Amino acid sequence: MSDSSLLIHIGYPKTASSWLQADVFLDKTTGFCVPWEHQDGLCHHASDLFINCDVFSQSAALEFFQPGLISANQNQLIPVLSNEFLSGCFFFTPPNYSPSLPGEIAERLKSTFKSAKILIMIREQQSMLLSAYRQMLIMGNSLTIEEFINTGENGKDITKHPSVGNLENLKFDQLIAKYYDVFGQDKTLVLPMEYLKKDMNLFFKTLYDFIQIPTQLINNQDSKNVGLTGGRLAILRQLNKTISLTQNNPKMRENLFKINYKVAQVLDPVIPKKINESVETKLKQFIQKTVGNYYQESNQKTSKLIGIDLAKLKYPC
Repeated sequence: MSDSSLLIHIGYPKTASSWLQADVFLDKTTGFCVPWEHQDGLCHHASDLFINCDVFSQSAALEFFQPGLISANQNQLIPVLSNEFLSGCFFFTPPNYSPSLPGEIAERLKSTFKSAKILIMIREQQSMLLSAYRQMLIMGNSLTIEEFINTGENGKDITKHPSVGNLENLKFDQLIAKYYDVFGQDKTLVLPMEYLKKDMNLFFKTLYDFIQIPTQLINNQDSKNVGLTGGRLAILRQLNKTISLTQNNPKMRENLFKINYKVAQVLDPVIPKKINESVETKLKQFIQKTVGNYYQESNQKTSKLIGIDLAKLKYPC
């Protein structure tokens, strides 16, 4: 089995993953394909094979992915294994989570795909945390921003996060250095999501140069998982408190979640602009005050590792 053309996209979450999966990697006119079971380009089974496994099985992973690799090679397309949780950064911490898990995932991927290339997407951390919080509420949670970031009793302990895992995982230099060591720097591409917003053509030229195929035209620019307004988030969080009462009834929980989301959607247009702005400002201010310069040193290291001045992209450096 040849995996030399395989591109493994490991996230991070909240870095345009859904858009890349559904509108780029799934579109064969871009030169990519997702030749195995997926949901809108996201390979869920990769979580079972590489993350949520008590004992990693290289043979099981090979058995699942081999037919797709053969098919992609026959069709002269770049196969993409995309799952943003391969970064080791999660909305819900898996039972087997430990600080060493992100590195273990890298080792498991390497043992399965010897010659694959790695794509890592990063994003300014405060922006990422706010986006992740929005997503948590959309998923039916009722956490406050304080509970989400879990600052602890003293208001300073932000190293352990109940939902996204360990906030150390957002010190990107650690994961990047691991993939450089395991796969090689020449086979690991790190791109800030901000590049995608600033200059999409440059972003994709860099990606295509990395996988060594001619640059293709990307037409679809529709956003996925667009964040909700501040007022709508506040309403949804209150409505979601009822979901906790249905823990033993998955069907009712699912229906209630849909109802809550619809109610918040209906009320959204009548929420005054000032309320939206007030809620959003408070969320941003809390994150900024709590996180502060927590990632400054890491971002400086990341800039050197990837050869990109992250300070120019408004990362704390």
